[in-house]
Amino acid sequence: MSIRLLFPFFLIFLAGQFSSLFTPVLSISAQIEYFSYVNEDLGFSVDIPRNWESEVNGQALVFSGRHGTDQWRTTINCQVIETGNLGSSSFIADLKSQWQTYNAYQLISEQSGTLDSQKAIRLLVKYRLKNTDELIRQEQIVVLHPKFFYLIGYTAPDDLFDRYYGPMSRALDSFHIFPKRAKQSLRPKNKANMQTSLKSFIQSVQEFRELNSADGKSGWTSYCDQDLLKSNNPLNLAIWPEEDIDSGWSYFFSLSMTSIGKIDSEQPVVGFYHPWSDVWLITEWRKNPAPHIVSTEIVLGEWLRKLGTEPFDLAPAWLREKGFRTEQLAKAVAENMQKFDEIVHGKIPWQKSLKITGKNSGTTKFNYSATSNALLFSWIRAIDISAGNTKDPFLTNLLQAGMSFIEAGKRGEIVKLLAFSTGTTKHTRQALGTLDPDFFNLMAPIYWTADDRAATLYMVPASNSDFCLTLRYIRSSALPQLDRVDLLFFPEIMQIYKEQVSK
Repeated sequence: MSIRLLFPFFLIFLAGQFSSLFTPVLSISAQIEYFSYVNEDLGFSVDIPRNWESEVNGQALVFSGRHGTDQWRTTINCQVIETGNLGSSSFIADLKSQWQTYNAYQLISEQSGTLDSQKAIRLLVKYRLKNTDELIRQEQIVVLHPKFFYLIGYTAPDDLFDRYYGPMSRALDSFHIFPKRAKQSLRPKNKANMQTSLKSFIQSVQEFRELNSADGKSGWTSYCDQDLLKSNNPLNLAIWPEEDIDSGWSYFFSLSMTSIGKIDSEQPVVGFYHPWSDVWLITEWRKNPAPHIVSTEIVLGEWLRKLGTEPFDLAPAWLREKGFRTEQLAKAVAENMQKFDEIVHGKIPWQKSLKITGKNSGTTKFNYSATSNALLFSWIRAIDISAGNTKDPFLTNLLQAGMSFIEAGKRGEIVKLLAFSTGTTKHTRQALGTLDPDFFNLMAPIYWTADDRAATLYMVPASNSDFCLTLRYIRSSALPQLDRVDLLFFPEIMQIYKEQVSK
């Protein structure tokens, strides 16, 4: 029998006569914050946990508890299937035949009931997954509408099944079908509503980053619930000095770039990449009822690029290879963004790709420690150069030369100054000549690199980390001599790189 998915939807559980067939764990449910999810297209509403995670897995939309907890191992998957000429008896028989392919399969119970006057069947089974000894318990509920089936499955390891049954109990009490809409055929979501939801989500991501850039905490408190804020405390303490957590996040977000994956899904993945330390912060969001973050993880760029597989090179990607350092920076940003996009849109969940599922000691020990070192090193470097805290005469002269360049830009005299930088390309000269003097008012030095022959100063606008101005100076016995100026616009660089990769 061929089963065709028409419309995956949010968490649904069976109410009505089934509510008396099992004992819910109310204590767990009472500790979870819920919101009422309404699906106008399919005509139902239900309360679901606000901070649960979701993913598309084949033909099902799968929900689970927060990543890193035992409840993350419990899942709920949902499908809507058009009945056609298929009878309910044949459909149930097919479900059982699929289970029989597992080891130690056992049908524990099969019961009939109703859901808002609709007939429904509840199946409870046990089995062992292939290549593992773990015993799994699964509950499948099939709601028999005239034109389609609702197929709802709750799956968990046998020892966790009852313990985390709380959300099931809540849903039993809250699930409701709108009779008029439920009798209609399935149809696509309203495009206007989808566009409004997408616009709201993108604006929220931008605001989250901007708020945290300002003070390091307002974005977190605005877009995370209290449970997630509490679960983030160990991560904060592992990454930043306790007294500098807010300042640390402000530094991170003010210099990070944003990449959004699965933007059209209900639960997009947003990555913030900090190239100066080569560190990723990965966040999962939910769009409804309002955009909010449901989980976070921080990893080294090296961890992401190598999918959590050793050995790791702890030097930032752009500082490893020989060559023109500005070019290496542009290349590293483009390659990291491309890799993030591939992982998020891969066939398996990004957490599994990166080997950070469950309580991975490598993530919480080695990765967090290395991430902290990378961030703190780049942050101290930024503090020193922005405050002029250097005892090296050449670095002092380098900073003074860079600030003189910025002052020339503010006066609109940048073209005259570029006449002495023989290494600057014609394209860059033209681009810098068209910039408004106010652009240079925003520039601040945040990093430098140097060797025996030359040194480069890196400047970023305080309000837009998509740009980077690099000033390369030749070292001499006298003052630094301006050799080359580059203006990097990372979104354009990433687009060019993506087009080259796709060829």
